[in-house]
Amino acid sequence: MAYQVSKSVHAGEIPVPNRDNSITMAALLSQMEYGDWSALVAQKPTPSELGEVAEVGRDAVLLFCPRKMTHLALDHDLASLQQQLEAKWEGLDGMTREACAKRYVEAVQDLDRYGITSFQAEVSSARGVICVRVALVEGQIHVIHSSTTCYGMARKLSIKNV
Repeated sequence: MAYQVSKSVHAGEIPVPNRDNSITMAALLSQMEYGDWSALVAQKPTPSELGEVAEVGRDAVLLFCPRKMTHLALDHDLASLQQQLEAKWEGLDGMTREACAKRYVEAVQDLDRYGITSFQAEVSSARGVICVRVALVEGQIHVIHSSTTCYGMARKLSIKNV
């Protein structure tokens, strides 16, 4: 279940409110996928092999952080994300796959938009076409502009006489 939900998080369908939460959740998935960070580093003693470990860290950022954080990021931004991910991942040493999966799913369930089905939509404006996500929640339409990082600021529109 954790991997299924992670695809929605990665795609932005279940938005994560901040960078720290995104990195923590990515570290949990990294621990599930690759095991202990310290064991990976210990297995690669030569400098060229340590480069392979760095690739694992970079791959984990690209695979498990929300795409919104990574797809336009510059190299130094990705390196910063990677350092933060590796530090959090190292703190999970010894945690089992099952424990990571449970903690990941619990973290996702705590997100505001968990369990809400949203749909990608395009809206025409004076500036051109804008991509948004639209969700129906308790009688209100929530429109989430895809370029904003603050998902809590979604516009709510009441449904009347539909």
